[in-house]
Amino acid sequence: LRVTHSWTNPPAERKAAADLMKLGADVLTHHTNSWIPLLETQGSGGFAIGYNSDMRRLIPKNVMTSVVWNWEVYYEKLFSSFLDGTFDTVPHVGSLKDGLVGLTPFNELLTPREAIRLAEEERKRFESGEARLFSGEMVTNEGKVAGAPGKVLSIPEILEIDWYYRNIIVVEDLTPYPYFSGDSGDSGDSGDSEVPKFPGEFDEPRVSDDSRAPGAFPEPGEHRSLDEGGLSAADPEPAPDSDPDSDPGPS
Repeated sequence: LRVTHSWTNPPAERKAAADLMKLGADVLTHHTNSWIPLLETQGSGGFAIGYNSDMRRLIPKNVMTSVVWNWEVYYEKLFSSFLDGTFDTVPHVGSLKDGLVGLTPFNELLTPREAIRLAEEERKRFESGEARLFSGEMVTNEGKVAGAPGKVLSIPEILEIDWYYRNIIVVEDLTPYPYFSGDSGDSGDSGDSEVPKFPGEFDEPRVSDDSRAPGAFPEPGEHRSLDEGGLSAADPEPAPDSDPDSDPGPS
């Protein structure tokens, strides 16, 4: 595990992913808001598990599955509570059981059948409520014990977790650095070092589908849409009229 201390910092995410692969990781996943970490699996023989959305459409040759949020489940619960007067401010933590959390279909070209079978069995156990996360005694990676036999951690207890499970190895934390050189900010960077720029990180697109490589990422001001084939150019936004009231209409 490497920590980037940021939801969105593409240079730090890319470096963290590259460092993990150098240390021998062959399957990458992430908890950030971009697909940048997974790009490091391309050309390396590594595999990836996406997050937030189905990232197989972006990196089809490496992504085995993706963890996704089905927000309609939460919104339906939220708006229903407004209508029936049961709304409260207690944080809602979704799960496989209520459908807020889900997995996209496995890429059968990359994922062994036995692994898919086992994953599907475990998913059914969680969906039925038979299996529960954060239950019983859990040993941390520092040898301490969290939880208790027969007990499931409450939502407040889960939100206050400050430990890692016993099988997690934390590599040296990354010191967050700014997107643009010269930004001293709170990152600890004096501005003297060369800092990777964003979105200049995308000047040389790295995608697995060669047919989409040229111009795969949008230029500044360019609008793109995401379809089943990947990234594709959308119709350009029409130029505004200099005087919207001067249109003479059809002639």
